[in-house]
Amino acid sequence: MVLIAAAQAGTNSNVLDLVLDSENFQRYSASYEASIAFIDAVNSDFSFTDASFLRLKTLSMGYNLPMGWTKRLHADQIRLFVHGQNLLTWTPYEGLDPELPTSAISMGNLRSVTAGLQLNF
Repeated sequence: MVLIAAAQAGTNSNVLDLVLDSENFQRYSASYEASIAFIDAVNSDFSFTDASFLRLKTLSMGYNLPMGWTKRLHADQIRLFVHGQNLLTWTPYEGLDPELPTSAISMGNLRSVTAGLQLNF
């Protein structure tokens, strides 16, 4: 994005080109044009982004084996299970995690999957 500021009524100046001109950086960065461009950027929606998201936060699934299998293993019940957290997130957001504030220094929500076997005798 290139910010355009009015240098004089009816004229435009490319602020990015002015700043990248290393010989005149200090003169232009303290100029009226640069201050107007900064104020315009601060007062615009430039810093806002769409952080809407849809997340599969928690999923638990289990399966009890049929009684025929459990009797052969001399058990009352055999259950297989899997549990997951933060499995999927659909979002247009390009940051780390849309649930965290942008000022937070964090890794975000970690994905975890747990699986197990429960035997009852």
